[in-house]
Amino acid sequence: MYYLNVFLLYAVIGHLFESVIYLFCEGESGILYGPWTPVYGIGVALLYLFFYFMKKKKWTRNQILVGEFFIGFFLLSFLEWVGGHLLAYFFDTVFWNYEGLPFHVGKYISLETAFVWGILSSCCIAFLKDPLDKILKKIPKFVTFVFLFFFLLDCFMTGLHKMKLSIFFFPFF
Repeated sequence: MYYLNVFLLYAVIGHLFESVIYLFCEGESGILYGPWTPVYGIGVALLYLFFYFMKKKKWTRNQILVGEFFIGFFLLSFLEWVGGHLLAYFFDTVFWNYEGLPFHVGKYISLETAFVWGILSSCCIAFLKDPLDKILKKIPKFVTFVFLFFFLLDCFMTGLHKMKLSIFFFPFF
């Protein structure tokens, strides 16, 4: 239940983060209609899992921060690459393109953004994990399931609409 709460919370935080960024530049956050960007939830849930294993192996705080930087650098870049390709394949859309950056690696990843993911990963563990854990551990299961229901409903409805299938199921949309 804990990691599901992490996923849902950080999907919302990620959406807010991108929405703030897009106030200053062109674009929009995510493909879903609701206030969540799932790749952030997936990424942070995986970061938390790696953090748990590093703590279990008795890594020092500095080792954990450096480890989280490199995990964020590589893992979140990989998630961004996979997400970009999945969006292009299933929805025939490109939400971001880093080919204009000097150190891009294809269309969907770049060293510049990988570095940002590494820094944000370390900051997430250093500054957000402990305060947010106090909230996450108090969320009742019922609330988690309600949010999960709305998230899955959003995924379903977005998928139908973006793939032009909603007319068959919900002709009034």
